[in-house]
Amino acid sequence: MADFIQPETAFHAGERSLQAKLGKVDMLDVVGKRVLRPFMTEQLQDFFADLDMIMISGRDDEGRPWATFLTGPKGFMKTGDDRKLLIDALPDRYDPLFDHLQAGTEVGMIGIQFDTRRRNRINGVITKRHESGLVIDIKQAFGNCPKYIYQQPNYSHQNDHILHQQPILSADMTTMIANANVFFMASGITDNPDERTSGMDMSHRGGEPGFIKVIDDKTLIFPDYKGNSFFQTLGNLTIDPRVGLFFIDFDQDIRLHITGTADILFDGYDEKAWPDAERLVKINIQDARLLKSEG
Repeated sequence: MADFIQPETAFHAGERSLQAKLGKVDMLDVVGKRVLRPFMTEQLQDFFADLDMIMISGRDDEGRPWATFLTGPKGFMKTGDDRKLLIDALPDRYDPLFDHLQAGTEVGMIGIQFDTRRRNRINGVITKRHESGLVIDIKQAFGNCPKYIYQQPNYSHQNDHILHQQPILSADMTTMIANANVFFMASGITDNPDERTSGMDMSHRGGEPGFIKVIDDKTLIFPDYKGNSFFQTLGNLTIDPRVGLFFIDFDQDIRLHITGTADILFDGYDEKAWPDAERLVKINIQDARLLKSEG
């Protein structure tokens, strides 16, 4: 295992501001130092090597976050050591991150085993892009609890073609969102003097179908349920409200990518309409891309 010097805090100012609302800063500092590491444990290395899919976030040339995935047979990800992840896959040519996952790009990743309900996250930076994949240096690695992870159908991904690309939701996009019980969310902060806490992040959101609501063709709202109170995603959004969302129809191999901005709603909404929500997140859509398999 790599040498590990405990930082003064594992969280940046945006995360700590939300933790302070709950009076948990001191407690979470202790927990964060223990579980948020700048390397992968042996357990995490084995976990990622056993996956056939990983969700990954990055930014386009305008700085907008996008969320997508990389897929391959089990073993398409390997660990060079406990601080390096080797991925033998690249985005498809119509993917919003196709040209943007380059050396020097900060990325966030989350791997999920839907059958075992295990999920683990990595944040890092791409140090090399070659003709078939990426080399990523790890900045932060940690596990998440199994809450709100739902079983998904077996999935086989083929190359993409574009169904729709537009600044508002189409009818097909709206239907896909209404039926979803899972989506993935890209966020991040830039220009942070503390390099350890800058960069991109990727998170998982789950709920019963209909838990994310389409308000109109440019607006979504979803509940933020009780979690570990780290606030990695919402903490990022308090500093940089730009966000990317990624939905998958596992049966039909259709993907929906959205980029926009987020507002965190702490009060002023009908709590009865959002049971179990601790707060809401409103997404203001700027661009959306619906992709379907060519197979």
